[in-house]
Order: sequence, then structure tokens, then C-alpha cells
Amino acid sequence: MQINKMFKPALLSLFIFTGFVHAQTASGTAALKATETPEFKKLQEAQAGSIAEVKAAQDEFKQTFSQMNFTNFAESPVKGIYELHTGGNVIYFTPKSENRKGVIIFGEMWDSNGVSLTNESKLKAIKSEWKKLPVGSAISIGDKNSPSYYEITDPDCPYCHSYHEWIKDYSKTNPVQRNLIFMLNPGHPEAPAKIEHIICSKDKEQAINDMFEQKPVALEKCPEAKGIIQQHQDIVKALGVNGTPSFVFDVNEEPELIVGFNKSKVMEAITKATDKVKAKANELIKQNSPQKQ
Repeated sequence: MQINKMFKPALLSLFIFTGFVHAQTASGTAALKATETPEFKKLQEAQAGSIAEVKAAQDEFKQTFSQMNFTNFAESPVKGIYELHTGGNVIYFTPKSENRKGVIIFGEMWDSNGVSLTNESKLKAIKSEWKKLPVGSAISIGDKNSPSYYEITDPDCPYCHSYHEWIKDYSKTNPVQRNLIFMLNPGHPEAPAKIEHIICSKDKEQAINDMFEQKPVALEKCPEAKGIIQQHQDIVKALGVNGTPSFVFDVNEEPELIVGFNKSKVMEAITKATDKVKAKANELIKQNSPQKQ
């Protein structure tokens, strides 16, 4: 109890701070009275009930689908349906009823405004998990002072080639920093050697150009490539990305995941990122400029 803790200091301190202690005791008593109201008790009961329901549903899920690894088990936007994250994807679970066992549901939830609630849940997970991921292993090219974003890509993906050709030209007048994370595709058996070449090359931008433009060059090798490629697969799995190219913008504030090379969406995201960089730069200029007397 807060009141009891106030009587732990030495006797001299009690005499010196008598008024302070009385004030704290009075406010503490008021707070205690507030917690005794029927409304507060109802709120506590509702919260306890909700927590108990989620735990019961989670325990049932573990028993029913014991081989599935998952995180972030919680209530979904629809009462009675729970969501969980597995392999970076969001799936849903409804507990057993009188007529059936619990079932899992694959797919997306959409609201009446056309907003994907499933995607919003994914983005929240990206924001909370991003700093735990080995994103420092991404291959970075471009101006480090420009808007920065992440690409999940594959040197043998035709759509990635189209994006690379476009961004190479677009960035001449709209500088960006690209951070490449490579996704392995079993259908592209020659891609791992090309990824290793990019990782091991001193001039990474040139290596990226050579591989994505399919130029015939001698491929570099190095011992650290295997570990970096594995880190990239860990990131891809955590994000739940299943296709290339995909993009992650604004990872530190409001993450945005774009799947596929949708030129208008990518341009819009780059523009927003550029505006934020300019706004921060202007704010720094204001802070460092001498104040007029």
C-alpha cells in the first residue's frame, strides 16, 4: 500500500515533511475511495474476464494445434474470434462450441471503409518487432542522408528487374537510400550465387547493377555470405513476406508494407519519406539559427 510506505523514513524526516505526508495520505485515501466505486469494480471485472477468456482460448489453441508456433495471441476486432501471428502472417482462431472443435481461419478482415484490419495488425507487429530483427545485415546503397527504406528482393525476379530499372532512373532526381534484403526462391536456383556476389563485392552498388541487369561477370565469394543470407531469411519470415519485390517504409514511426512493384504506391511512399526528411532538416535549422533580439 502507498500509505504504509510513507511511514518507513526516519522519525526526523516525518517531522520535517509532516505537511507533505498528510497531503499524500489524503490524496491516497481519495484514490482508494475512487477504486471502491461500482463503476471501477465493473471495469476491473470486465478486464479480468477478458484476460481470462484470452488465456482460455490460447490454451485451447495450443492443445488443438500443438505443432504450430505462434506469437501475439490476442482478441481480434471481432468478438469471439482471436488473432495470432505465425511466420509473420496473421491467422484467426475460434474456440470450440457445442457442435464443433476450435477452427483456424485464413484470410483478411476488412472494415466498411475498405481498410484491411489484418494488415494493420501486421504493421503493428512490424513496429514492435523491427528493432529485434537483424536489419543491420541489409545491403545499403544510395545517399545515407536521403529517405531510407527496405526492399525485399531477388536478383532473378523479373518484377525486381523492372523496379530496379525504374528506381535507378528515378533516384537521379529523387535521391534515396535503398536497403536490400534478399529472399531466396526455390524456383531461382542461380540466385544464391548472385546474392553472395553482391554481399562479397567491395562496390556493392555496381554489383547490384550487374546482377539485376543480368550482366556476365565473375562472381565473388566470401565466408560471411552464408550467415548474412540466413539473417535475411529470418527477416523475411518475421515480416511474413511471400513475394518480391516488397517494400517497408517508415519503420520507426508508422510502418507501411507494400507488396509488389506498384509504382504509384512506391512513389507516394518515397514522397512522404522525402517530406519527413525535409521537415526534420528545417526543424534543425530553426533550432540552430540565432534568435532575433
